[in-house]
Amino acid sequence: SLIKASNIKPLPPLLSYNNLLLSKIPEFHSIIEIKKYKWKKISCGTFALSSTFRELKSEEFNLKNYNHLKILKKNLNKSVSCVEAFNNFLINHKVGAAVFSDPGYVGQGEMFEILTNKNIPCYQFYVSNDENKIIFKKYLKNNQKDHFDKISNKNWNRLLKKKNSHKQLKNSLNNIKKLYAKKNWFPSVGTTRSEKFYSQKDIYKKLKINKKKPTAVIFNHIFWDGTFFYGSEAFTTYREWFLETIKIANKNNNLNWIIKTHPANKVQNLRAGINENFTEEEKMIKKTFGFIPNNFKILKNNNKINSWSLYQILDYCITIRGTPGIESAMFGAETIITGSGRYENRGFAKYFKNKNNYLKYLSNLSNFNKKKISVLKKASLYADGVFFKKPMSLNSISVNFKNNKTADMDLKIKFNSQKEFLNNKDTSNLISWINSGNEEFYSDY
Repeated sequence: SLIKASNIKPLPPLLSYNNLLLSKIPEFHSIIEIKKYKWKKISCGTFALSSTFRELKSEEFNLKNYNHLKILKKNLNKSVSCVEAFNNFLINHKVGAAVFSDPGYVGQGEMFEILTNKNIPCYQFYVSNDENKIIFKKYLKNNQKDHFDKISNKNWNRLLKKKNSHKQLKNSLNNIKKLYAKKNWFPSVGTTRSEKFYSQKDIYKKLKINKKKPTAVIFNHIFWDGTFFYGSEAFTTYREWFLETIKIANKNNNLNWIIKTHPANKVQNLRAGINENFTEEEKMIKKTFGFIPNNFKILKNNNKINSWSLYQILDYCITIRGTPGIESAMFGAETIITGSGRYENRGFAKYFKNKNNYLKYLSNLSNFNKKKISVLKKASLYADGVFFKKPMSLNSISVNFKNNKTADMDLKIKFNSQKEFLNNKDTSNLISWINSGNEEFYSDY
């Protein structure tokens, strides 16, 4: 009844609208060629590759591997079929808007791109960094490659006009620290469930690193998380970025190098039935060098040190576009990134479009000067917006995550009628935001 009252129609089985099947997969010679492959101007190669990475759960995609190609062909066929089917569907059906949860993989990505290319509004929802909060974002053609966490240009310019004091920086840090303390920082993937705080002194002692040297932390991404649909990257894959980064790190003995595996790795691997004694990072380092270099400290999935503790000692944060880049900049560290679509032009990160320039810069890292207070303030503005202003608190439902190994979702419906649902604060907030035409929900409009 809610769907009927809201004039929302569920989508019929789309593939019934398609009668095309690729008889032969195009011959690809590189991942770049796959990414560039389009069918009727839709990025089927990107969607198929992203889905293939997720399905394989492997740190490396090999074009010479028969099984890898077989899965890619299946996903590419399905992606092309989705394009054909949805285009056929649109011939006799008018779509005014659409809602997506993860529009970058086969089955959703094609529809999302077709609609946004036509400037038909698409809305994405995503769980936030805190429990019982959701991020909403509106997409059109001009922002279809943006990360859902990106603060729009309009909102960013509005924030920059506000006075941002040192007190606000402190408040932003305290608000984030509270979530770490509750072990509730990105609970949907259990990122801080097994981690705890360490003092600066204890970190130096525990990791046995040289206090006299600057410290760089490589905040790695999940290798098989093929999110090739946000912005662009200087490197073809997360694996290539990590491999080239550690090669340079091994040659640069001016710094302490700490490698932190993505904290969601543990939960994500358990959900996928993967249980390994050695992380992919360890295996790649040993495969590359034959041993673990002395100036490398690897924090495995089961380590107890949370990221907050590392921010106290790090001078350089190295990531593609990860969340630590925002947090570490608030501590005065230099954030070095190679991916766009999130916070590359917000005044607190050093962004490299070209991988050779990035690698050259890393090889010359030595002395470090803490960033100016203006940079810290921009980082805190962004953090406060992304972590505390963009997420919408929920009333009509509750979305929490269990304190178990796989951080299972605990979803509860808290309304008993359509009237009760429509009268809830979160429902009225959402309706007001949609009617406003703004790109993103923001709590201090």
